[in-house]
Formats: sequence, C-alpha cells, structure tokens
Amino acid sequence: MGALVLRLRQPMLIAFIAVGILVGPAGLELVRSHDQIDLLAQVGIAVLLFLVGLKLDLQHVRHIGPVALATGLGQLAFTILFGFLHALEA
Repeated sequence: MGALVLRLRQPMLIAFIAVGILVGPAGLELVRSHDQIDLLAQVGIAVLLFLVGLKLDLQHVRHIGPVALATGLGQLAFTILFGFLHALEA
C-alpha cells in the first residue's frame, strides 16, 4: 500500500489510514482487539496533532486568523441554532 501511495505521489498518511481501515474491524477484521485499537488510535491522533503543530507557520496563522475566527464563530452559531431548532421538534 505504501509503494502504491508513493507512486501516486500522495502522503504516506493516506496509506496508513487505508491499511488501518482494511485490516481493522470495518474491513477484513484481521485485528479484533478493540481496546488496543482504541489506544493506538488515540496515541496516533496525539502524535499527528503534535507533528502538525511543529510544521505550523505562525505568519500564516496571523494572516488567516481573522477569517478563521469569523468562519469558526459562524459555524458555531449555525450549529447551535439548527441543533436547538431540531431539539424543539423532537
């Protein structure tokens, strides 16, 4: 899977995710220990977020900060509004 992904010039992370889905409970069920899978998934997410944080460009964050803040607040308001309206119907 790794060789295929590299040949297609995609990030290796895509191969990791594809193999995880393929051998995990959602695929061929070669790995069935849910507790160990959950622990490895949590560690993997922590490492991924750490690596993303290391590569984060602070100048780029300062440049897109106001737009990201406005978009995030808009999404939050949208979600709260429609969630509240949906709860009223139930």
